[in-house]
Amino acid sequence: YRTFTKTEERVIVCVRKHLKLPLDDLVKVLVRYLPKINRSNCYRVLKAYRLAVLPKPFQIRGKFAHYPPGFVHLDLAYLPFLGGRNTRRYLLVAIDRVTKLVLVAFVPGKQQIWTIRFLSRLTKFFPYRIRWILTDNGKENSRQFSLACKKKGIQHRRTKIKHPWTNGQAEVTIRQIKQETIWKTYYHNDQELIQTLTGWVNTHNFADELPSLKGCQSKVKMSLFSKIELSHF
Repeated sequence: YRTFTKTEERVIVCVRKHLKLPLDDLVKVLVRYLPKINRSNCYRVLKAYRLAVLPKPFQIRGKFAHYPPGFVHLDLAYLPFLGGRNTRRYLLVAIDRVTKLVLVAFVPGKQQIWTIRFLSRLTKFFPYRIRWILTDNGKENSRQFSLACKKKGIQHRRTKIKHPWTNGQAEVTIRQIKQETIWKTYYHNDQELIQTLTGWVNTHNFADELPSLKGCQSKVKMSLFSKIELSHF
């Protein structure tokens, strides 16, 4: 038994598709033209035509802004206790957003002095000018670090509060380093870990093909060849 004729059903379907009205509003609009319509029989028609649920509004995702080489993501990672040591050590990781070149350094604490020293090494390591540095809002990246960036002509940007994924480049790199080195092998002391991480960084920067560098990879490798030792404070 059909409540509506085929023509009436097409009217309901067309109004739903074009106006995208909720069920109650759709019934109110059509009741003057279709006196038999109510919430139940209107829903059955919509369900038969797979229109019972309105589609979610289509959202156009914005594209990432294009930046030249020189946009560095910086983050700090915890290292395991090695060799019976009771004090925590950390790993500073910097990766360029465009070229994917990586620089890391062991540091004994989270004070700004270590990130400022790492900044000096970072500007000497990359074979191009560093224009932007993105960090989280940790105490190691506060006012003194911002001033050090400003003196070097670098714009210091911070992630939004409770939005750590905006520094995803550094987060992913840290996870990759841990998966391929720290979590994979047992280390007796810091020297063993330093040696392994040095090999990982050199392999990433010099052996792996980085698609973002395209035809200039050999030139970048040559300019970095004298800087392959791991930064260690």
